[in-house]
Amino acid sequence: MLNENIFINQIGYLEQDSKTAFSTLAGDAKLCDAASGVVVYSGKFTGSGQTDQAAGEPVYTFDFSEYKKPGQYFICLGDSKSFNFQISNEVYNQLYYSTLNYFKLSRCGNGCHTSAADIYGTNETKTIIGGWHDAGDYGRY
Repeated sequence: MLNENIFINQIGYLEQDSKTAFSTLAGDAKLCDAASGVVVYSGKFTGSGQTDQAAGEPVYTFDFSEYKKPGQYFICLGDSKSFNFQISNEVYNQLYYSTLNYFKLSRCGNGCHTSAADIYGTNETKTIIGGWHDAGDYGRY
């Protein structure tokens, strides 16, 4: 059963970086291979049990930084399991390309912003064609 009480980096973790998962419950933690379900690393969700001010719940930590083998995994705590995630040195590649693609998709050109643009804080205008849309508005930057 997927557990709303286990929090992981759903993008994934780099092989050599720190790897931490969080839970609102303390207890034995198991890092499992996503394909086979085999436990590849174990430890505990530990901590003081004090309520995290931002979350409003107790927060416990499972550090599995020692495990560096690339692959697809999930974390178990009792009968509950996290979403699958990846350990890989390429884990951020797709995010990188998606971020760059945003600039391609949000650019504007001859179809919009064809009039002079106000220079904020002045009474001046400047002829500008192009730029990027952001935050859903039509400002030019």
